[in-house]
Amino acid sequence: MLILKTLALEPMHGYGISVRIEQMSKGVFRLNAGSLFLAIQRLERDGLIDGEWKPVKTQAVKVLHSDGKGRKRLDSEHENGAGKWPQSPNFGGFIGVSYVFAQNIATGLRSLVRRNKVNRELDEELAPTSRWLQWKDEAGLEPEGSAPHGPA
Repeated sequence: MLILKTLALEPMHGYGISVRIEQMSKGVFRLNAGSLFLAIQRLERDGLIDGEWKPVKTQAVKVLHSDGKGRKRLDSEHENGAGKWPQSPNFGGFIGVSYVFAQNIATGLRSLVRRNKVNRELDEELAPTSRWLQWKDEAGLEPEGSAPHGPA
């Protein structure tokens, strides 16, 4: 749904879609290229978006746009509750896009948990050194060969 909303604003390539969604969500959704590619393929296969290859600088990029069936889907979603989950059990392409976002959020959360665990382990490992450095500073001890602090 977010991809359709993004393409309703203007035609753009995959990276542009990713940047726009990140901006619109204020950084909540950060799409990796693989997840976005799969969602775009699904939307193209379902006929909700279309694209054409255009040369840009030294390479060709696929510029995507939503018209016809994609706009109708977007309009019907807004009529059925302004973008809320449809009430029918068949969510169509919308569930696939939402699943991709859920995967990205889960990946980000796992990364944060791992990062926090590594930080805790480092803090535990460095705690004796940190306590020694704090004691050394409080005692005013200097390593051999270093100049004393303060005015000479």
